[in-house]
Amino acid sequence: MLRHRVVDSGEIQVRGSSMSQYEESTSVAAGLDANGDDRSCSVTISVPGWGGPENKVGEKLPTKVQGHPGFRSGAGAEYVYVMWQLPDEAWVEVNCTDPDDPAPVESLAKAVRLETTAIALPYAVDLPEGYGVALILQELDNTKVYVGPVNPAFGLPDAQIEISYETKDPLHTPSGRAITVGGRPALLNENERSPEVCVLDGARHVCVDAYTTDTGPYPDRTGEIPTLIALAESLRFADDLDDRSTWFPADVVFG
Repeated sequence: MLRHRVVDSGEIQVRGSSMSQYEESTSVAAGLDANGDDRSCSVTISVPGWGGPENKVGEKLPTKVQGHPGFRSGAGAEYVYVMWQLPDEAWVEVNCTDPDDPAPVESLAKAVRLETTAIALPYAVDLPEGYGVALILQELDNTKVYVGPVNPAFGLPDAQIEISYETKDPLHTPSGRAITVGGRPALLNENERSPEVCVLDGARHVCVDAYTTDTGPYPDRTGEIPTLIALAESLRFADDLDDRSTWFPADVVFG
């Protein structure tokens, strides 16, 4: 569950949300910049002990936002921002890519509401014993959830498997041999670097793949295919993948 939401308006349009073990964020388009492009902004709340002004360069000017003490960007800052600290010592930060105009940041800060809000997901899934959610990343045209076994060294799950759904024209076209998963048609790609199972639902698909970063290393991960298939078999799709009102609240989808 997110602990905040952003109020949409004519100038403020929510584009996506994300949540990790360390922070949650809402991405926003806030009007047009001087070049006529969408102004990209974000609202981020870090967990207590994470984030804060010590991570910023340049002047940090004391201020108050929504009655809470905080700072705004001054000379030498990388971008325009305003941040404030909540009673539990978590930091809220609002920033925009426009480096010179503080007005959008001020407007966006006023649109932040500290209210519990669920991210809506197009699927539910049963995680294996010992697995957890490392990251949820949702944008207008795709939803990605990263899961993995809990790392004993940190007590947090690693992002080892990606479960993804693209809402509009897919950027990713699944490939592989045809199989049946949970009574649905599917494709199994046995690529050593990143094997993948894509379950088809009409013209849409949800893919479960062994996630790897661009920097490697790239071991043979085909041994994880049974886990990928088991996750794919447990998938439950929303009644209408094209209608977000039928999607699942994220806090109830991971069995």
